[in-house]
Amino acid sequence: LEQAAVREDVRCALRLSDPAVRIRIDVARALTGPLEATATALAEGRISWPQTRVLVEATAGLGDADAAELEGAVLPRVLDRDLAHTRRVVRRGLCGKGTGKEEEARSERPERPDDSQASR
Repeated sequence: LEQAAVREDVRCALRLSDPAVRIRIDVARALTGPLEATATALAEGRISWPQTRVLVEATAGLGDADAAELEGAVLPRVLDRDLAHTRRVVRRGLCGKGTGKEEEARSERPERPDDSQASR
């Protein structure tokens, strides 16, 4: 009940939808928890907000130790790089961890017309 009250206070103060508030709270929890190095990189301007969101979304549902481990493997490789590079590195990191999110990461990749013929 207390969390719902906090969400409602934030929603009213920022005039955001409930889903937008939930996302912001989840991001804040991750950046003040297992992804503290990501928060530091964001504050220093070494990564962008969209890159931060990619890392937070990739670690959602992971335990703190696994999230921190993935961050440690990925973050040094994405500093001062672009969003597309970050997505590729994170996708590879998820595949390497066997988190179960690798299929989700693959499904987000748009299929190219020549992909269907590549397996023949």
